[in-house]
Amino acid sequence: MKPEQKTMEQNLEFDITKITDVNQFCLGQIFMYLNLEDLLSVADANKYLKRATYTIFMQKYAGKSVKIDVGNLVSRPLFRPSPGMRHICIRPEETKYGPVYDELSDVGEEINILKLKTIFQMLRCFGPIIKKLHFMYGFDWFGDGYKTHHRIMEYVSEFCAESLTKMITEARAINQYKKTFSNVEELIISEKCNETICLNSIYPKLRILRIGPMPYFGLLIADTFPYLQELDLTLANVVAMTYDSYKSAVATALRLNPHLKSLSIKLNDFVFLREISDNLQSLESLDVSLNLAEGSFYNNEYSDNEEKIYFRNVTFFRMNCMTSVRHTTIPSIPILFEQLKVFTLEGHGEYELHHDQCDYDDPSIMMFFNTNRTIEKLTLKRKILGTLTDPTMLHEALPALSELTCANSWFDIDYVYDQFENTFTFLERLNFYGFSGRPTDRRSLIDQVRGICSEKCQVSNPYGRFIKLERIED
Repeated sequence: MKPEQKTMEQNLEFDITKITDVNQFCLGQIFMYLNLEDLLSVADANKYLKRATYTIFMQKYAGKSVKIDVGNLVSRPLFRPSPGMRHICIRPEETKYGPVYDELSDVGEEINILKLKTIFQMLRCFGPIIKKLHFMYGFDWFGDGYKTHHRIMEYVSEFCAESLTKMITEARAINQYKKTFSNVEELIISEKCNETICLNSIYPKLRILRIGPMPYFGLLIADTFPYLQELDLTLANVVAMTYDSYKSAVATALRLNPHLKSLSIKLNDFVFLREISDNLQSLESLDVSLNLAEGSFYNNEYSDNEEKIYFRNVTFFRMNCMTSVRHTTIPSIPILFEQLKVFTLEGHGEYELHHDQCDYDDPSIMMFFNTNRTIEKLTLKRKILGTLTDPTMLHEALPALSELTCANSWFDIDYVYDQFENTFTFLERLNFYGFSGRPTDRRSLIDQVRGICSEKCQVSNPYGRFIKLERIED
């Protein structure tokens, strides 16, 4: 070998730099331009590169929820998601059978994973820094399907047990986790449960617990959760054979956690709330969804002698009337609040309470106003109270009222004008939300509102279908 040739080869070898020779800072600057799929591939290459991708993942995706839908994995050439799936990124190409969907997509507030290999890759590489996990398990819990579920849950336990702070999961999967999720503060449980599950031992630091409807209820919630602040559950439409045991478990849980600050509960009537109200005196927020299905509503008539359900510290109260039959009166609300400031009344269902059938003068709602005179902000939604027939009566019942929001899908400029003329003498703010029509029609309505109200108030359109009128002080 000639000396000149040897020197050239030595110099060439000396000039070669491997990517692992680049420092972490420079790698971070390079990886910043990678999409999620490429970033995941780099992280899975070796430990040195994975360490460089951690900072990038936290900067770009830390606030997103990783959603794994095992029931809709891309296991076939053509994948069709279930009708309820959202935030799916569709590839531009189409086939004669329909669109083909991405196996990994970053859309909105979620990272959706639809391929089994990518699930394991994501959990293995970024599990220790994933904060939010949304797990949907599907229905195949037998044979190969069970093995797949079990393996994924092993990965979640191994790589995410210390990092997760929020988790959405099915109840039947909780017992499959092998570790304690010591930092999970918010837990949302969906689907049914027919096993005995001790939540407190698996999630010892729960602050927010939301439980979906479960025909077969096996969650051991009748326990003390020292950090629990918010609870969301249902006692409406529970299967009759499990109702008593479920109701007893919920009552025990509320008795053992008197420090609860927020309760959202679905009920068939107010009886249960009356029974456990003594244990809820630390509540600051109460959200009641009342099922008005035929035969479920225990009292649709106001009784002056009816014993009141008392709450000392609640400042926010929302009542949602769920109905599958036609009701023409507002249900009695036998609740007395000492410090209520914000009240929202709404409804939905097959038959809504229509504006031409009920109004502010309904005896039950006016009696509620007269007994809760500290209300400052009132929101009336979904046609449940459509006409303000006597604003003077409303003002007398609620002397502290300063803000009224009317949210309906049918009001027009005449309605806005009537409410403005009738109520703005004592209100500081009058809001309208949900007016229908095309965007051009909405802009025209806003211009008309400005035309009739500009002398007395500031008119703004903060977003979409919302008009805000704020009184100008003299």
